[in-house]
Amino acid sequence: MITVSICDDDKEFLNKLSEKVKKQLDSCGTECEIRTYADDTIIVEKIAETDIVFLDIDMPKINGFDIAERIYKGDRPLIIFVTMHDELVYSSIKFRPFRFIRKTHIDEELSEAVGAAVRYITEQNTAQKLTVPTGDSETAVNINDITYLEVLGHDVLIHLAKSKQHIKSYGTLLSFEDQLINRGFIRTHKSFLVNLKYIYSIDSKDIILDDKTVIPMSRYKAESVKKKWGEYLRKGI
Repeated sequence: MITVSICDDDKEFLNKLSEKVKKQLDSCGTECEIRTYADDTIIVEKIAETDIVFLDIDMPKINGFDIAERIYKGDRPLIIFVTMHDELVYSSIKFRPFRFIRKTHIDEELSEAVGAAVRYITEQNTAQKLTVPTGDSETAVNINDITYLEVLGHDVLIHLAKSKQHIKSYGTLLSFEDQLINRGFIRTHKSFLVNLKYIYSIDSKDIILDDKTVIPMSRYKAESVKKKWGEYLRKGI
């Protein structure tokens, strides 16, 4: 079951888009629940836990960019901006939307966006697990929920986004890097391995995550980190 939220203050367009999204999901053989919202004052608290969010950028009280900044948690929800203003695609990049759909090209662009979203969610739900040794046992962790890994003494701390807690594991950061380097992570420092999707910004010495955590960046790794993050952003838009 995939849950979809659609937010647009134009009720006529909202209903039309809901019908089109439902049709596309049916054609993918995907069971879904679609929720529609025309009142942007109640949107944020309602849509944060859905799988896919279609957000109108230009709404009267809270614009789509503000909403995206408040609900985005790394892997969910997938944000698809919908707008009449084609030029806003460049402004939307920093919010890392899954897709950007123009209302004037809705029929051409919606099918690809929905199909890609379904494939992405299916792949993430079935393949993104990491088995972590913890004491005398092992714990399965969703890779998309890991914000970063940190060496602390003889332990490796695995920080999680949803619970805002960490798991204490043992081993070396290099052993985790071998498993995660091709799954969206990058070594930023001898003691830190970071999930690219949680990076909010990069300055000359540090990386700032979505939750404002500051991660040190080795000056020897700065160029490769910025390049890899740029590639990740271009792939996501």
